[in-house]
Amino acid sequence: MNLLDVVALTAPAGKLPAGAVGTIIEVFEQGCFLVEFVDDEGRTVALETVGQNCLLKLRYDLAQEPTASRSVTAGMSDAEFEAWLVTQGAVPMFEERRRSLNLDGSGAL
Repeated sequence: MNLLDVVALTAPAGKLPAGAVGTIIEVFEQGCFLVEFVDDEGRTVALETVGQNCLLKLRYDLAQEPTASRSVTAGMSDAEFEAWLVTQGAVPMFEERRRSLNLDGSGAL
């Protein structure tokens, strides 16, 4: 993971639940990162130092539905991965992002 990567928590951190989405703003040694979490208006709501094992790197491709890096869930089938995302609270965030981009499955914006 790198500076400015968008990530989701795979476990609660501080007052944040698993599935919270933030941006890496500092990279420390030994796989630790300072992650900033903001509200819908861009105001910082939390800064947490999180280990790589508690983060899932998210990637956005505007031509497709947002996807997540599979390193944490390697070996899972697509169905198992989607079920895991639901348990982490990430799917509602993806669906909200999909609606905000007005993606209707046709790829048209």
